[in-house]
Amino acid sequence: MRILIVDDEHVVRNSMSRMIRTYSDKYDVEVAEDGEEAIAILQQQPADLVISDIRMPVIDGIQLSSYIRQHYPDTHTILLTGYADFDYALHALRTDVFDYLLKPASKERIIECIQKVEQMLEHRENNEKLALKRNRDMLDKLIMDLLYGLPISNCDEDLFPPYDDVILFSLTASRDILWERPIRFFIKNVLLELLEPVSTPVIAIEEGLITIVLFVRGKDPKTLRQECVRSKETIEQLLKIELRMGYGGESKSISDINILYIHSLKELGLLNCSTNMSEQMNRLVRLTLDYIEAEYASDLTLASVADKLEVNPNYLSGLLRSKTGFTFTHHLIQYRLEKAKELLATTNLKIYQICEQVGYVDQAYFSRLFKATFGKTPNQYREQGSVK
Repeated sequence: MRILIVDDEHVVRNSMSRMIRTYSDKYDVEVAEDGEEAIAILQQQPADLVISDIRMPVIDGIQLSSYIRQHYPDTHTILLTGYADFDYALHALRTDVFDYLLKPASKERIIECIQKVEQMLEHRENNEKLALKRNRDMLDKLIMDLLYGLPISNCDEDLFPPYDDVILFSLTASRDILWERPIRFFIKNVLLELLEPVSTPVIAIEEGLITIVLFVRGKDPKTLRQECVRSKETIEQLLKIELRMGYGGESKSISDINILYIHSLKELGLLNCSTNMSEQMNRLVRLTLDYIEAEYASDLTLASVADKLEVNPNYLSGLLRSKTGFTFTHHLIQYRLEKAKELLATTNLKIYQICEQVGYVDQAYFSRLFKATFGKTPNQYREQGSVK
């Protein structure tokens, strides 16, 4: 914590400075003999705490505290006052001063005031770190939604860092090393360290894939492609692995992130090539729904369908949600339950047999799911003949 002591009495300011330094070397203490010198020092480097006498020539403690409040709102001020100025100090305390010290102030009282300020600074710093992390988490989620083509609200745009251009590239490996969670997060930390000096990076981690979005300001995006290549080569050297990079390109608009992402996946061979991206996406959605209809009775999963379509599971999930408004799991459950309704209405199969035929092994779970969806148990539906 940086502390500035301001007092026109040489003995007072130097003895207080020496006492604080002796108490703890964690405090960076500087002195000024009047308000003018204090302002000059603050302009060079703001302080966390200013301890100032009230009565000083030219610029007194009250004037100095007003200046600090206006120009350095994060700086706390403590006034040194005598009995004659006590009412004056109380008036200041009601306006813009953190606390006051009555002369001659004891060491205990001075340290108590300093520690109060220190605790407030630590609390503020912790809150700022928490807010920064919360905003960063929200930004990461927004980028993931944009990768998958999901719409975002206008208010969310405030979370994006300032940028002139957006650059995107993706990394994957020839073996399964990127499926290991610790490895993916190690790579993420290395990428942040390498790319933060030249941009504001946001890194999306998926199973088997790492996508990097760079918010670039004041730099030629073309030249930053080499930074992307160098970061890939550094990770390869550190981990002794071979990575493949899919460069999605650059854009002036954040709304193009989905297209850049698709381009990067095409370069990596993770997305079938197509001259029409919209047609390609619609085809993937249609094929996914076709797989659900054809194989709903099997142990069907998003990962297994994505593997058959040769696309990333997370990408397929976001695409399906974007184009249909529902998740893969929702589509699968709805189709299975509709088939169960057909079997209940047209066959004499027992409930456990129908349960198995539509892809469930737990009859109790199947019955709960059926009732939650249609408002009736399978038996009630069969007895009543329909669901109203």
